[in-house]
Amino acid sequence: MNGALEAIRRDLAANLAEAVTRIYGIPSDRITLERPPRIAMGDLASPVAFDLAKALRKAPRAIASEIAAGVTLPPTVREARVEGGGYVNFFLARGPFVARMLGETPAGAPRPGKILVEHTNINPNKAAHIGHLRNALLGDTLVRALRFLGHSVEVQNYLDDTGVQVADVVAGLIHLAGVDSQEKLCAVIADAALPRRRELPPPWPIRSPPLTSPRWGASASRTI
Repeated sequence: MNGALEAIRRDLAANLAEAVTRIYGIPSDRITLERPPRIAMGDLASPVAFDLAKALRKAPRAIASEIAAGVTLPPTVREARVEGGGYVNFFLARGPFVARMLGETPAGAPRPGKILVEHTNINPNKAAHIGHLRNALLGDTLVRALRFLGHSVEVQNYLDDTGVQVADVVAGLIHLAGVDSQEKLCAVIADAALPRRRELPPPWPIRSPPLTSPRWGASASRTI
């Protein structure tokens, strides 16, 4: 985006200098473009009329009106308008500007070093919600932007399956559900996932995954 905007600044500055020379016969080697204080006043503004007022002995606003009417606008600028006491303000043409911005390629060689971006990090022990989607979008957007700028980026998504929340689940299984074996563990999980599974017509075998635990013994695979 910076490259596209800087190119527009250069084009506008050159066109303003050409307009000043053509209209007034005065060469202008210093054209300034600023950001207006409010977006409603445009995207770029030039105080060139104030610089010419003394030499031309005219009001800055009158000069600005003549320049706005005579300046050649590049394809990415849709309008030149006089604002305030004599500023020449420019409004970008959003479609061509975005097209030019998207057509940019990262400038220069890849940047040194590596950036690590960790995002999303959904908690597998709680229900997902719209906030997780927001974090995924923000994280992926940041990664894409950094890579576009030439950075080497590593992405990590830490599945938060350790800590107090997991301890709460284990304590609940042992002390509330009375789980003391692999068979009971698989049955509790199956009942939680399919509360009415026992009302379904057979067969509904559920193969318990291999599980090694000092409490429940060696790995095994059983049908419950």
